[in-house]
Amino acid sequence: MPIPALSMVALRAIIVPFLATRLAFVLISATMPWWAALTKMPRGSPSGFDTGPLGWWSWWDVQWYLRVATDGYRKIPYAHQHLNLAFFPLYPVLEHLGLLIWPWSPVGLAMLIANCCAFGAYYSLYQLAHLELGARGAERAIWLFALFPTSFFLAAGYSEALFVLCSVQCLYRMRLQQWWWAGIWGAAAAATRPLGVILLAPFLISLARSEDLHRAKPAGAQSAGKSSSGRVPVFIRSWLAALLLPAGVLAFMIYLQLRFGDPFLFSSSQRSWHRAFAWPWQTLEAAFQRPLAGWPHLVPEQLHAASDTVWALAFLWLTFHANTRLPTAYRAYLWFFWAIVLCTSALLDNVPDPLISLPRFLLSAFPLLFVLAASPRATKVAASIFLPLLVAYTAVFVTGGWVA
Repeated sequence: MPIPALSMVALRAIIVPFLATRLAFVLISATMPWWAALTKMPRGSPSGFDTGPLGWWSWWDVQWYLRVATDGYRKIPYAHQHLNLAFFPLYPVLEHLGLLIWPWSPVGLAMLIANCCAFGAYYSLYQLAHLELGARGAERAIWLFALFPTSFFLAAGYSEALFVLCSVQCLYRMRLQQWWWAGIWGAAAAATRPLGVILLAPFLISLARSEDLHRAKPAGAQSAGKSSSGRVPVFIRSWLAALLLPAGVLAFMIYLQLRFGDPFLFSSSQRSWHRAFAWPWQTLEAAFQRPLAGWPHLVPEQLHAASDTVWALAFLWLTFHANTRLPTAYRAYLWFFWAIVLCTSALLDNVPDPLISLPRFLLSAFPLLFVLAASPRATKVAASIFLPLLVAYTAVFVTGGWVA
């Protein structure tokens, strides 16, 4: 199946929402003192990587990725006993390589890489949405992606933009039955975030379905010169491509074994971030109980946790709704997404927010946007909710508050 060409119309469809949101981020940053007077969220520590204007975008995980890029991985914890081994390597490797030649702000480099990846993610998402929804539906999907309340993380020095780019490209290549390209992009996704391993499920489903459809064709439908026996090597090579998808995680495990003697340090280090395995129902139970503990005397952290629980309920409902509207491969991707998120929650040390960071993680659940974008009315309703939340969350972030 050939790759559909993107016309200038398609490029305009992605560049307008991309630039519009970046302009909004600049304006919010420029009025940061005014927003700081409005927001009362707990503040992060000042960045040691940039004290200029870009320091407004250097909070939280931006600093952690730059620490990996500059310090490398280490078993010695930083402040609050946090370990940087929980952060997967592909994005900080790109930062490290860039810093070898980049003479200016490290935060500026982190944001440049993130925004380049974000533009690629917009481009790739349009390609994928165009196959599923057509041109108009793809435009609506891109606008919803741009206005998603935590989409500012795609502009900050986080790995979200790189992960979404790799994941969308992996699914897109599956859709085109380009199995080796899908495997390469899937390996890159798994080297960016451990969540990337869930791409193996839609890969196997898509490959099995393509083989079923191929066998279902009448004998006369075969291309000239391609015998049944001649297809066997192609069949084997396609299934071997599936081995590439977990390669990103396996490569990191090999590095950890060679460097520290423990290939599972990336998993055990999650304990320093209050995360551990839990069954999904245990996570959901805690997500209802902990934010309301001590009612009606709630602290700001509990109010934030309650909002994350609302996020979970809303998008779980949308995922159930998607079961009758999305292809099987996308449904598998979404349900494995929820399995990983709910099974690796922050239940240790009595943290009030078991679903911490969920609004940011939901950027990776992009197939849900296809469900909304299929309807112009649903798109308008969602956009009217997304936009004010995007402005508010961006303002909280640039003033040092915790969002996700």
